[in-house]
Amino acid sequence: YGAIIVEPKDKSYWPSSDQSNTLILSDALTNPETGLLVPFNKNKADHKLMGRYGNTLLINGKTNWQTELKANTVQRFFVANASSARPYRFAFE
Repeated sequence: YGAIIVEPKDKSYWPSSDQSNTLILSDALTNPETGLLVPFNKNKADHKLMGRYGNTLLINGKTNWQTELKANTVQRFFVANASSARPYRFAFE
């Protein structure tokens, strides 16, 4: 997955920030016993056209994505939902 960030011609369009991060939210359906991805199965009913919910949530392809931020700085986050079906309730601690 990836995100295309379109930057405005006018640099003052967005307020200035000290750092920008792009976060890609996604999920994957994995087998709890093996940790491997569960493939689509033509012999079972699936709803590929509607997407499927995964049991493993990912940020930038990682289950434990973290970042450190300096106090008193302005951070900009670009967030994209790359999941085929899942909506997210997204927040920072």
